[in-house]
Amino acid sequence: MKYYKDIDILSLNENCFSFQEIQITQEEIKYEFERVSLAYRELNRFPRKLALYLGKNIKFLDLTYNNLQNLQFLSNFPLLHTLVLDRNPRLNFKSLPYLPRLQILWLNNCNIINTNDWVLQLKIKCPNIKQLSMMCNPVGLTCLNGISQDQERIYRKEIAELLPTLMYFDGAPVTSTHENSEMGKILKVMYLLRTKWQNIWDFQYLKMLENQKRIV
Repeated sequence: MKYYKDIDILSLNENCFSFQEIQITQEEIKYEFERVSLAYRELNRFPRKLALYLGKNIKFLDLTYNNLQNLQFLSNFPLLHTLVLDRNPRLNFKSLPYLPRLQILWLNNCNIINTNDWVLQLKIKCPNIKQLSMMCNPVGLTCLNGISQDQERIYRKEIAELLPTLMYFDGAPVTSTHENSEMGKILKVMYLLRTKWQNIWDFQYLKMLENQKRIV
């Protein structure tokens, strides 16, 4: 039995999954995957067979740039540690299932208009959340949106009080205790790099879609 720890799913059908030109039948799947990416697929729903057959062992799930709404499928991922949902504009916070092991959640560019709804849901459903990012949403209260530093500080304090396990919010430490830590420095660099490369990829992706429309 081969062990594929990191996979990016290229295609799906009823009897076979294709992973980076590797086809694996359902009989060969033994819940041995840990990291899965279904980014930039324009999915309206998560593939049911994939959730059932692979969810048991997945710890990292990247669903960037899709059109997901119902998140109930995440109940099939009991070990989920990191979840990236950037650029999913229709997410329904009420559909979020209980994810006791989730520690990292990204909800950037998700058209979130009420932060409190999400945060209150996370308080109940994700009791061990440590890193949360909700940047570039209409409701985001940051200096980039024209508010004062004092207003942003109050906003971040309220989030931290609602989520007592939270250590980093929108790429920055929630308290001075974490600000100068090694993890704090690493996160700052990581957010900057991800934002840079995601913007580049977004541009290329939209350009590709435009070319496809012209061909049609």
